Amino acid sequence: DLTMLIKGESRATNSLALQKSKNVKLKKKTSQIWKTSAMIPKAKSKATSFLALQKSKDAKLKKKTSQFQKNVQRNDEEIQRGVIYISRIPYGFFETGLTKYFSQFGELKNVMLARSKKTGASCGYAYVEFESYDVARIVAKVMDGYLTFGKIMKCECLDPWRVSPDLFKDKNIRPGNCPLVKRRASAISK
Repeated sequence: DLTMLIKGESRATNSLALQKSKNVKLKKKTSQIWKTSAMIPKAKSKATSFLALQKSKDAKLKKKTSQFQKNVQRNDEEIQRGVIYISRIPYGFFETGLTKYFSQFGELKNVMLARSKKTGASCGYAYVEFESYDVARIVAKVMDGYLTFGKIMKCECLDPWRVSPDLFKDKNIRPGNCPLVKRRASAISK
């Protein structure tokens, strides 16, 4: 009976010793893994995912990273810009007046007064693009409900996802150069 107890204890101590040695080995392996993973530089952006493994591909790597950085800068610029929508604009308050008036708030990128493609006359609303979204938001708050030439203007700052890249495509339509008037004039002159 006593011998069985002693043998059982020795087996238990042997299994405990084996388990401890396994734990020590496991800790060593995990510490080695952590050390090597800590030595690997972490990717700060997608540009580092283009890492060249061979020296011959180094030029391609530089080209891809520079293109990626340019795209990131363009995306940042597009996100930063702020566009406001102005409605109920009185007649006589055209592009030059809008530019002069809104340039006092901050630097402008684009001003587009919506005009009829048939006649070139003003439709009564406009889009003004600022360099900064914060400036556009402040201007929209200040100018909303502003009385100008007997009309109360409405202003709204547009969210970046609501702004189309083609928004300012037709900004150069004027009464003298609208497409249908030119076609009519050329048809009459023939």
